[in-house]
Amino acid sequence: MSCGYWDMDAEVLIEEFDAQEVVPKLFIGSMSAANAVHQLKDHNITHILSVSTKPPVFDKNEFKCLAVEIEDEDKWDISSYFPKCHEFIKVGRDLGGILIHCQAGVSRSATIVISYLMSIFFKPFWDCFQYLRQIRPCIQPNKGFISQLINYESVILSKASKEIVSTAQQQQQQQKQLCLTNDDHTEQQSKYLENNNNLNDIHQHDITIQISFDSNNNNDSQE
Repeated sequence: MSCGYWDMDAEVLIEEFDAQEVVPKLFIGSMSAANAVHQLKDHNITHILSVSTKPPVFDKNEFKCLAVEIEDEDKWDISSYFPKCHEFIKVGRDLGGILIHCQAGVSRSATIVISYLMSIFFKPFWDCFQYLRQIRPCIQPNKGFISQLINYESVILSKASKEIVSTAQQQQQQQKQLCLTNDDHTEQQSKYLENNNNLNDIHQHDITIQISFDSNNNNDSQE
C-alpha cells in the first residue's frame, strides 16, 4: 500500500517509504519498503523479516534476513513462527533496526508485530491491535490469524500472572532474608554491648581494688 507524490520539476513519481516505526528500531511495511534499500539504510535498518512466499533477495553483507514463507490464508499456522520471529526481532533491535514486511504490510506482517507487542508488554490482542492500527491504519490480519492471536493472548496473560507471582515470592524471600540479617545484626550488637559492659565492670573492679590498695599503703606509711 505505497503512496507517492509528484516531483513536478523532475516529472517523476517519487515513492514514499511505505513503513512506520512501531516501537524504537522496529518498523512495519510493505514489499516496496523492503526494496527501498537506500531508505532502509537511512533509517538504520540492519535486519529484515520477510513474511512472504516470495521474499526479496538481499546482499548478505548489507542486511541480515529471515524469511517466513507463508500465504495470507486463514488455514496457515502463523503462531508456530512467533518464537523464532520474536527472537530475530530482538536481535535486530539490539544490533540496529528491523523491518517486518509482507506483500502489502496489512495482514501477515501485522500479525507478527502484534504478537511481538503482546509478548513484550503482556497486553491483550485488542490493545496491541488498536495501538498498531493508530500507527499503520491499513493493517487487518485475516480471521484465522486473529483467532491465533486471541489464543496467544491466553498464553501471554498466563505467563504474565506467573511472573507477577514469582516476583512477589522473590520479594517476600528478600524481605525475609533482610529480617534475618537484621536479627543477626541485633544479636551481634547485643553481644557487643554485653561484652563492653563486662569489660566496664572488670575495669571498675580493677579501679576499686587499686584505690583500696593505695589506701592501705597510705595507712601503713602513717604508722
